[in-house]
Amino acid sequence: MRTRPASKQRALDTSAVLGAVLLGACVLVCWSVCAYVSVARGNELPEYVECRVHVTDGEGVAVAEAKVSPFGFRTRVERGSHWGWPERSHGPMPTVVTDAEGNATIRVPKHITEKLEIGTVTWIVVHDQFVEYNGDHPIDDDPAEIKLANGYRIAARAVDASSGQPITEKLYGVLSGGGISDRWTLADSGILVSRVMDIERANLRLVHLPDDGPALFSDLIMLFRPEGSRAFLKDIQLRPGTRVAGKLSDNVPRPIANGKVIASIVAGQSLDESHAWESRWQWSDVATIEADGTFEIDSLPQGDVVQVIALCDGWLSRSPTQDEIARVVDWSDASLIASFTQPQLFPLSGNMIEPIVAMEPTATLELLVLAPNGDPLEGAEVGMSPNHATFRGGSTILGSGFRAREMLTLPREELIQRWRATGNRFHGVTDSKGKTTIHNLHGRPGISLGVFHSAYEMPIENGRRSQSVSLNPGESKQITIQMQEKGTQVLGE
Repeated sequence: MRTRPASKQRALDTSAVLGAVLLGACVLVCWSVCAYVSVARGNELPEYVECRVHVTDGEGVAVAEAKVSPFGFRTRVERGSHWGWPERSHGPMPTVVTDAEGNATIRVPKHITEKLEIGTVTWIVVHDQFVEYNGDHPIDDDPAEIKLANGYRIAARAVDASSGQPITEKLYGVLSGGGISDRWTLADSGILVSRVMDIERANLRLVHLPDDGPALFSDLIMLFRPEGSRAFLKDIQLRPGTRVAGKLSDNVPRPIANGKVIASIVAGQSLDESHAWESRWQWSDVATIEADGTFEIDSLPQGDVVQVIALCDGWLSRSPTQDEIARVVDWSDASLIASFTQPQLFPLSGNMIEPIVAMEPTATLELLVLAPNGDPLEGAEVGMSPNHATFRGGSTILGSGFRAREMLTLPREELIQRWRATGNRFHGVTDSKGKTTIHNLHGRPGISLGVFHSAYEMPIENGRRSQSVSLNPGESKQITIQMQEKGTQVLGE
């Protein structure tokens, strides 16, 4: 078999893995409550399945030195589910490099938790000469046949619109379709070159992130697939964005404690639904809310719409009404979802805006956990996963957010450490009376709750070892959960 020679490889942080870890976050973080569950039960060792992957190009030629990772899984019984690699029980996600014949063998868990068997693996394959691959394959495929596509690169040169001077450092490209995690190559000449991509239509912004001063952005550039292998964008002008100097509504008592704002932008129109996600350009920032209720973000792309989620001790930004959404945007898909907190929208017009974020009180859940014999159970871990969602974007744990600037400038390892360090704020451990309290929840239906203990387990409800809790804004609710002996019921059996 002919083998395509490998060229010098970029580090894996160029791949979609990091974007999915930090952005994707969207689907997978919704399952964060399940992170407490170990695959092993008692003294049982986890079972594994040995998966083979065969990687070729479009002509069927084997691709050597492609980096293969099993990023996610779907179960046999819930094909719509999506679970991340279970690092708590299986260590860091493995990456295997294909051999000269394009083959790689990776062990993956047989069960994602208990006896809930994995049926599908989401494989990510990265190679410098080809488009990154991200796709689902049945775990029973032997091997999983993966074909890498040829694509094109974008080369760009930027100038400061105010001075006309070329920008030759700290210049970044951000593509639509979750491209914040991409690492472009910036030459000493100031030419910025993208990864290999294969998008029929995409949106791009060039961004300059100086050490001092606000970020500079280009206009949103619409890209179509070039006829050749490279598109060259010359002398793209970059300008400062809009400064956001906002505050919380006056119904929130001052001083504010533990306040945080997540500002998200989703821009770009799609030609048709089949390319909707690939055409959506995203940016995000996070700001601290001061004691007096004010917050500031120095630069966001002018002309776009910022989506704002704000929270502090006891208070949370309320979701807008459908009429309030319609007064700002005409997105047909900007619909409200009862179980999510959704952002308020503010147009980024001019050099500065001063939005006022309408707030409502948060809810509190007081939990009593009992052992099977009815005694209070000390040391039980409780985790909840209220979610917020951006319009035309994804969802994540309420109050989670990231700074796009950091995703572009910090090493991958530091980014992942920061993400892990945030933990789950909706977490508690029961005391000697079997009690714990979870604060700052949103008043929404369908909040997932899980209770975990070394000796006991929650009863299974609707095929999951968790319970759904509904709350109202400002409500304080008390519930009791009685645990059962481990092994009383087994997921997947």
